[in-house]
Amino acid sequence: MDKPSSRNEYRSKDFYVERFKSYRTKSLRDLGTALVDEATSSVAGQVKVRIDRSKFFISALGLVGGVNTASVKFFQGQYVQFSLNEHSEVITTQCHLEDKLGADLAPVFSSHRMRNGVKRSFSGAYFFSEHNLYLIASPSDAVELRMSIFNAVETEPQLIRCGMILGVTNSRSIIGSRCVLIPLDGINANALRELYPNPVPENVLESIMPRPPHELGKVKPFLYGEVAFDFIKPVKLAVPKE
Repeated sequence: MDKPSSRNEYRSKDFYVERFKSYRTKSLRDLGTALVDEATSSVAGQVKVRIDRSKFFISALGLVGGVNTASVKFFQGQYVQFSLNEHSEVITTQCHLEDKLGADLAPVFSSHRMRNGVKRSFSGAYFFSEHNLYLIASPSDAVELRMSIFNAVETEPQLIRCGMILGVTNSRSIIGSRCVLIPLDGINANALRELYPNPVPENVLESIMPRPPHELGKVKPFLYGEVAFDFIKPVKLAVPKE
């Protein structure tokens, strides 16, 4: 693997993207070995990188003491997530909270949505803690992160779980949006076929979804901030252009 020739030189973004793609093709065992080998042999500012095997990201998240298995027990299943993009259009994502744990013992989460006629897939983990359901994933074609947090009650059935998503747009800006999570069988199949292929504006969502007092009538008012929830509207975070 090529290394910078001096401490003042840095690898290009393309280098890390290609390396990330190569990691995706490795088995978990080979990937773990590759990451450890690279970490222990790499030099960052002439300082050797050490591995502290007493520190674990999963335990830091609180996925210990049965939290991971309880998350699977109460929340496994197929869902649909609605969120807003930077143009205030509704994005429809199909989510699968799987009934298994990964090699790191985190519950497995995967999702997919369409972008410009191409299916984009994400993979990661999910867990429940302190009345919140967390979905954390990265797209298969980029080194990015998506995190959704929903208010959830593990002991009560909920048709709509309201929350927030933080992610990165196509223009590499960070955007925050309200979002909702709904069981797949709670969405009319015809409505899903209209919503899934492309982002839709507010008026199209309103014409497709049921109106109040139906429970799904709450989706549009929540996404667009017409109800009194303590969440923010989409906020694009980027350095102002001069």
